[in-house]
Amino acid sequence: MTDNTLYKSDSFSFRRVGALFAYYFPTLRKQFFTYLGISMLFTALILIPVPDDMRTGFFTFLWTIIYWMWYLGPIAIVGKGRMETVDRLLPTKASEKLVFLLIWYVIVIPASLVVLPQFADAVIYPTLGDSYPYFKKFLDLQLHASWVMRTISILGNICASMGCLYAVLKSRHNKFLFGFLAVIAIQIFLGILGGIYSGYEMTAKAFKMGLEDGLAGTDSLSDLEFLEYTLDIVQPSPATYTVLGIIIAAILTFVALTYRRLRKPSL
Repeated sequence: MTDNTLYKSDSFSFRRVGALFAYYFPTLRKQFFTYLGISMLFTALILIPVPDDMRTGFFTFLWTIIYWMWYLGPIAIVGKGRMETVDRLLPTKASEKLVFLLIWYVIVIPASLVVLPQFADAVIYPTLGDSYPYFKKFLDLQLHASWVMRTISILGNICASMGCLYAVLKSRHNKFLFGFLAVIAIQIFLGILGGIYSGYEMTAKAFKMGLEDGLAGTDSLSDLEFLEYTLDIVQPSPATYTVLGIIIAAILTFVALTYRRLRKPSL
């Protein structure tokens, strides 16, 4: 970042954003290849044939780790001595630093973590045949979930990551601890939000279906049948858009707070 022509303009500059990537390259390179390597390992583990009754739990466990690596990703740069007083003296605008962080933690890091495992999911699905009926049904529900479910899931992940980013920027000490606690708090918030939504949107419908099935003498649903029914219910509705709006508002709040923090003369 020694080219003085980069800093003559007061307007936003993507060249300076690129210069930030060059400045942080040692840390970025280490994090990217570490995450990509773990993603490749988990992709290989997903492809390992295990008994049908174990595969769903194994699959869920691996994806939980992947998502938590995404949530806690901001600690790698801002949680280990980066962006402290010296870093804040870099001749770049707060908006440029914010764009740099958003590109890295909303696009690059999740892509390095989830693209390969999701590709593996799509590849192994047609090959399962009749050997894994339970897991195949579970994976089918995951791969063919409605856009509403996918959008809520992606936005929830971004919300947790942005919350962690703000927490580690805000805290002066124990950045890892505060980032971790922020993610837990956001997950609790999203869980409560999902519970309220489920109670409002699904309980009446599920009760109605159960009453109708009971009167008709229909057997109770299996776990997968109940999950399939639940996913069918989660379709666009006023309640769904309200949930999406709340999550988007939370993301924008964390982004605004992060920008405000980056504008301060020192951390």
